[in-house]
This record gives sequence, C-alpha cells and structure tokens, in this order.
Amino acid sequence: MAEQVLTGTSLRLILEAGVDQFGEMKYKSKNYNNIKTSATPDALFELRTLF
Repeated sequence: MAEQVLTGTSLRLILEAGVDQFGEMKYKSKNYNNIKTSATPDALFELRTLF
C-alpha cells in the first residue's frame, strides 16, 4: 500500500509589475517557504489580497 507524507510546503506568487519599454508585461515573483502543512488552499488564496 502506498502512503503520502507531506513534509513541507512553499507558496510562490507571480505578480504583474507593469510593462517594459517594448510594451511587454514584466513580472516579479515572491517565494514563501515553510508554509504550515495544515494551511488550506482557501487560506493561502486569501493572502493575495494583502499584496
């Protein structure tokens, strides 16, 4: 029997940072490590309103 064990999580946000001189979209990313394994996807989604 197979078993899954969640040992760690991370969250990566990719944010739009405007446009460059050629009109192409620029992006920035922000990484958060060691997110609690008990965090639900809904709780993490709510964090996006802080940025």
